[in-house]
Amino acid sequence: MATKGQAGESLAIGAVLGRAFGVMRGNPLTVFGIAFLLGALPQGILGYAVRAEATSPDPAAQAGLVGLYMGYGLVVLLCSALAQSALVRASSAYLEGRSASIGESLSVGLAKVLPVIGVSILLSLGLMVGFLLLFVPAIILALMWIVAIPALVEENTGVIGAFGRSRYLTKGSRWQIFALMIVLLVIIWLVALLAFIPGAILGLGVVAAAVSPAATVLSLVTTTVTTALSSTLITTLYFALRERQDGPQAAQLADVFA
Repeated sequence: MATKGQAGESLAIGAVLGRAFGVMRGNPLTVFGIAFLLGALPQGILGYAVRAEATSPDPAAQAGLVGLYMGYGLVVLLCSALAQSALVRASSAYLEGRSASIGESLSVGLAKVLPVIGVSILLSLGLMVGFLLLFVPAIILALMWIVAIPALVEENTGVIGAFGRSRYLTKGSRWQIFALMIVLLVIIWLVALLAFIPGAILGLGVVAAAVSPAATVLSLVTTTVTTALSSTLITTLYFALRERQDGPQAAQLADVFA
């Protein structure tokens, strides 16, 4: 269960990480089940198909790569949006002191999938513009908008309102959020390295290692873990920021006026 903070307190990175791991330990079936079904499995199947097509000597296979990439992008976008919104619900339910089933989480995810896709597309476009203007503006925008999706799912802010809500919640905490994201990236990088262990042991090339059965299984496992960790961490960050900015009674008030 979440530990309530006080409005205006400094964001505690360790507490946010601890709550994220607590969510995963407290409701593993729902969290890792959703991360696997909607995160790892679609990416694994489609990624394997893309790599197989790319390495095939058949000219027809090579010609179909463009369509395959487009289909890959659309399916991953849809599944990613559904996974994010479902994992936000599963995480927030645990932080509120109860366990959400896979069915409940997916129900919320389906209801929010289109707005979440809208937020994801606008976020990507905004970050692209930021990168064109140089690297620093993209980082600033990413930190400002990092909890837009949890805000959308939990507060029904709407697509545009989610960005403003995230900007408000992250104000005064962006250096701490930056440090937290560095920690997350390091963890993801270390976990992702596990998928390359079989190829390194067997001395396989990069392409051969990527399509080996052992690497495929490990890739599914690592993607499940990183998907679950990323979504739960962003959700626990959202709750911590909401408690910091709105006070410890924010959740109860939000329920009353929902």
